[in-house]
Amino acid sequence: RFHYRIVDRELHAEHHIIVRELQWGGPSASKQSVGWPIRLATALLKNPDGVIRISLPVTGSLNDPSFHITSIVWKMLEHLLEKAALAPFELVGQLFPGAQRAQDVEFIPGSAALPPGAAASLSDLGRALAARPALQIDIPAGPAGPDDAIALEDARIDTLIMAGDRHPHPAGIFTLPLPERLRRFAALYRARLGKPPVYP
Repeated sequence: RFHYRIVDRELHAEHHIIVRELQWGGPSASKQSVGWPIRLATALLKNPDGVIRISLPVTGSLNDPSFHITSIVWKMLEHLLEKAALAPFELVGQLFPGAQRAQDVEFIPGSAALPPGAAASLSDLGRALAARPALQIDIPAGPAGPDDAIALEDARIDTLIMAGDRHPHPAGIFTLPLPERLRRFAALYRARLGKPPVYP
C-alpha cells in the first residue's frame, strides 16, 4: 500500500509492504546476486503467520534533480538487510524493545546467577524468538576469566569452612561474625598445611 502527499513540491511518501509466505531457493551463481543476508533478514522480519510487514517512509524535494524515489526505496531495503547481517540484535531490538540488551550477558563471577536486569533482557529475547519461529541463534559459552577462578576458589574455601555445620545457613559463611570466620579459616589452614596462616 502506497500513500503519496506533495506539499510545496515536497514529497511525503509512505510505503507499507506486505509479503506473505516468502520462500527462497538454493544459492545462485548469477552475476546479479546482491550478496545480502536475505535468509537472515527474512527470519528476522517474518512473523509466526509467515507475513513480512515493512514500512518505508520517504521524503524529498521534487525540485532536486538527484531525487529518485525508486533508488531511495532500494537503498532503504539494502540498509535494512545490511543491518540484519552486521547488527542483528539491533534490528531485533527495534522490533522488540529490550531484546538487544541480551546480546552480551555476563554472569556473576563464579556463579550461575544473572546480574540485575539480565533476566528481563533474556525474557525480551525469548519473546522475540517466539515471535520469529524461523530465527535460530547459537549461544556460545565464553571463556572463564580470572574473576571466575578467584570466585570459584573463594566458594570452595567457604564450603570447607562451613562443612562442619549441621544446619548450614543459605547465606553460608557471611552469617558468621568475622572473628568466627577467621578462627575457622585458621583451623582449616593449619589442618591442610600444618602451620598457622600469616596475614598480611
